[in-house]
Amino acid sequence: MSNFANPYAVTDAEFWIKSLIIAGAVIGIYIVALWGAMILWTYRDAKSRYDNPHLPIGAALLVGLFNLPGLLLYFAIRPQEPLVETYNRQLEAEAFLGEIFKQDVCTSCNAPISESFIACPYCRAVLQEPCASCGRNLQAAWTLCPYCTADRPRVAATASASPQPAVPAVPRRSPAAGGVSLNPSQVKKPVHVS
Repeated sequence: MSNFANPYAVTDAEFWIKSLIIAGAVIGIYIVALWGAMILWTYRDAKSRYDNPHLPIGAALLVGLFNLPGLLLYFAIRPQEPLVETYNRQLEAEAFLGEIFKQDVCTSCNAPISESFIACPYCRAVLQEPCASCGRNLQAAWTLCPYCTADRPRVAATASASPQPAVPAVPRRSPAAGGVSLNPSQVKKPVHVS
């Protein structure tokens, strides 16, 4: 060995100091990256949960200033679900309520009608006709009687055409003569389901 010292040699103390500086820099970069990621995630999460454009910025500043306690505070005050999920839930509820409270409408004029109506009281369109075989009321669009399975041949010819008026205008008598007179062919007999 020679008496000359190696100018590039590192002593044990210098090695540990340099190692600690490098480890501190790596840990510092990791903490800053984690802090930035928390701020970015908070901003994007708040943007998906609030309508107000200023609240995501405030939430990101909260996390930026207070770091992990700010993130925990944001978790405590944020809405439980994003706006998209809230909107979808509201749509599902409206669709469900729409099915529950579904009101029948005339196929011709879209006026509200009852399911038992034979003709629309507004536009006189035929809604139901009696079956030629069993006499039960059938929807105008049905091609077969679901009660007795009898075919309805004339439905095919009229299904493509627009709904026709159910009955001609009812002739009226003067009130002194006793009110309205009905033609016997216009009176439909009630069908009893057995």
